[in-house]
Amino acid sequence: MRFDLHVVVAGDRDDPHDPTSVWKGARDLSAGVVEVTTPADDPEAGGGPVVFDPTRVVDGIELSDDPILRYRPSAYSESIERRTS
Repeated sequence: MRFDLHVVVAGDRDDPHDPTSVWKGARDLSAGVVEVTTPADDPEAGGGPVVFDPTRVVDGIELSDDPILRYRPSAYSESIERRTS
């Protein structure tokens, strides 16, 4: 399977902190192609949970002031608790 990866970059007057805003100056850029060539082993097969939390970022990446991001860590923690209980 091949996927074209696109990113949307806000324009100068777009508000990345408001999740309801429509970016009128946004640019859609091609960021490349992701190709899946083989299936991956189930990362939870050994009993260890996998948590996707988009608020866990690496150095050089910062979260916006979007208020929904403040609630995501607790929601993901609740999800993993329910899946593993």
